[in-house]
Amino acid sequence: ITGGRGVGKSATLAAVVASARTSGWIVLYMPEGDRLRRHGYYNEPNPAGRVDEEHGKPLFDLPVLAREVCGELLQCHGEELGRLELTGADLAEFMSASQIERATGTESDDDEEDDGGDGAEGAEERRKRALGTKTVSLADLLKIGSESNSMSSGCYAAALSYLMNQDEVPFLIAVDQFNCLYDYGHYYNGEYNGKMELTLPHPTLTPMPPQRMTLFKPLTDAMGLIKREFNVGGDTPDSRPIKPIKRGGIITASTESHAVARRFTDGMVESITSAEEAGHGGERDIVEVTPYSPLEVEHVLSNFEVTGVGRLRFDRGDTVSSEQEVAYLRSVSGGVGQLLLDACIV
Repeated sequence: ITGGRGVGKSATLAAVVASARTSGWIVLYMPEGDRLRRHGYYNEPNPAGRVDEEHGKPLFDLPVLAREVCGELLQCHGEELGRLELTGADLAEFMSASQIERATGTESDDDEEDDGGDGAEGAEERRKRALGTKTVSLADLLKIGSESNSMSSGCYAAALSYLMNQDEVPFLIAVDQFNCLYDYGHYYNGEYNGKMELTLPHPTLTPMPPQRMTLFKPLTDAMGLIKREFNVGGDTPDSRPIKPIKRGGIITASTESHAVARRFTDGMVESITSAEEAGHGGERDIVEVTPYSPLEVEHVLSNFEVTGVGRLRFDRGDTVSSEQEVAYLRSVSGGVGQLLLDACIV
């Protein structure tokens, strides 16, 4: 979803989220993309050793934010998620052996014996026990993730992977301020820079792109948009084949009210458009939210008057019945929803 500042992109996204939830969809709603790209507190290498499929590069976790997202998804859809179950095998890609055991309740009293004498072989035995037939509900998994920083990223990644690849319940991902993820990054890690930049003529500290963090990777995969690394070919978003959600989809909205360089926002649209023209863009649509038409302004003002918004609450219909007043409000707002609301309140 694109459009000028204040036209209603966030309101449109919120309306879609509300409608989807009312219709029985499970919705992962992330309304603050700008906060997510800045305030993760700390990051760490993924304990399961996950790597990016395209280049085999290591991934990194944002445990505090993953814990928050697990809690919010559980709070909104706990009942529906309680009916969906995963096995230890579903968790193997996203968790270490000890984490899988904790999630599925297969921990045993002789763990130290297995690990103490056999090293890697003992760890493998623990993984085999964890990959048994015991299951865990999605609600229980997210509860574990919402209570533990050490478990949150693995629980989040496993839950999203399951929801994106199942066909029992429709699943929607909704992300506002999505273009903020492709602006200048705020997450650094010595292991990322140390391993990736040693070959550069002048090594510098470079922030990690969103596709290298497990919190954002499902979003970038579903949208088919990555950020080029180390400015190879530029630093704007680049299109990739999408990884579609089996039953559902992803909807994102850009923001014009946050400090995001114009080339990043425009680069997202250009990458999707160029990929579509080349015939490998996938099923992606760009929807522009435009200012209100003159007729829509009249309808919105009538709604404001009926619901008692601002000064319209006490004028007994004088504003909406005056062509001059309506024309004035349309002129000062330019048909932009936020500005029209402001003009009616002030």
